[in-house]
Amino acid sequence: MQQSQLKALVDWEDLDDIVLVAHSYGGFVATALADAIPERFRAIVYLDSFVAEDGDTPFRLVPRPESLVVDTAGDDGLTMKLRPGDAMSRDIDHGRRVAGYQIVHPVGTMMQRIRLSGRYKEIPKKAYILAVGGDGNSQEPHFQRYHQAATQHPEWDAYTLSGGHNLMLDDPDGVAAILRRYSDDNDESISDDV
Repeated sequence: MQQSQLKALVDWEDLDDIVLVAHSYGGFVATALADAIPERFRAIVYLDSFVAEDGDTPFRLVPRPESLVVDTAGDDGLTMKLRPGDAMSRDIDHGRRVAGYQIVHPVGTMMQRIRLSGRYKEIPKKAYILAVGGDGNSQEPHFQRYHQAATQHPEWDAYTLSGGHNLMLDDPDGVAAILRRYSDDNDESISDDV
């Protein structure tokens, strides 16, 4: 879904007090949506994701973007065929489960500049969750800078969880525990040591 479709869904369902979770490229879509209607959101949580600024493109923010296109170009020249297996999870069972999925991503979305007014910064609670390996380093190094910025900003919370890029597969309990901190039924007994 694109930002306009998501906005229509929020309006149609009359959703309010939303905790918006953005993963990977979804950080672009979520930030654009939050920028359009920040009053609808309680929190925005970036899960090993881009945190875009006005004028950014995914290609501008990743190292060696041209190799990403060349290495993953689809037969039609308009899409990228992303690898679901090892890119999705370190866990072999999850890798097998998703290995059959073909993830086709339009190349144009990687080059399209995001236009933001900055209103998404009005959302009261913002958080960044970074996936780290056993060595404590980011699995996707280009996301490290967003986590670092969150640790230094008083309006942001910053977390790390051990796992691959798709933490929702590698550590669903850890991700859920963090997300519960931003929900209506916030359980104060949840430890800070997630």
